[in-house]
Amino acid sequence: MYWVKCLQEGTIKPWETEVSKNKIAEALGLPIEGDPHKAMNGVDHLLLCYESVVGFAKCS
Repeated sequence: MYWVKCLQEGTIKPWETEVSKNKIAEALGLPIEGDPHKAMNGVDHLLLCYESVVGFAKCS
């Protein structure tokens, strides 16, 4: 999904960020995954990246 978004927007070539979640986060203007790298930190960070790409609306 990230690659498709990049190609549609034409802002960055998706292969320039490789497949590193931290590099994708930086390209999206998000913080990198915090240390220590543990399972739940990774899941939370992946959700943050996913929500940024998909653009979920905030529920009130």
